[in-house]
Amino acid sequence: MYAALIGNARRFLRETRGTHDGDDAMTVLQFGRSRAADIVSCVVLSLLTGFVIGAGDLDASSPTGTLLVLLASSATLGAVFPRYPLVVAAVIGLAVPLAHLLAKFNGWPVEGDRPNMWWTLIGLGPSLIGAFAGSLLRGLVALRGGK
Repeated sequence: MYAALIGNARRFLRETRGTHDGDDAMTVLQFGRSRAADIVSCVVLSLLTGFVIGAGDLDASSPTGTLLVLLASSATLGAVFPRYPLVVAAVIGLAVPLAHLLAKFNGWPVEGDRPNMWWTLIGLGPSLIGAFAGSLLRGLVALRGGK
């Protein structure tokens, strides 16, 4: 049974190899060829990164480290996805307040001296700067002849 399934999969791959018109199932979600796959992977990676940073921010007494990590991670993802720096910045910048909101609803302890939940939106600034800087640097590297 498994041999027949593998044989059918190999035959399907042989028949569809080399066709990139976007109509077959093999090219719909290929990274770099499909806009939908790029946006989905950009949002998923940004959400994961933002929630990890937000979880780390729950134990931080000062927001300085969190803001620097937001800047660096959004610059990295902005360079990876140079077409979507605003998506990267918005998702990473809003994931930190969402992590704080989730902590508040679950009753988890939050360290630091932040006066209220709106203070966590300060992360949008470094996220925007980092994502656009990463996108710009990726464009400059491409102009100089790098990949």
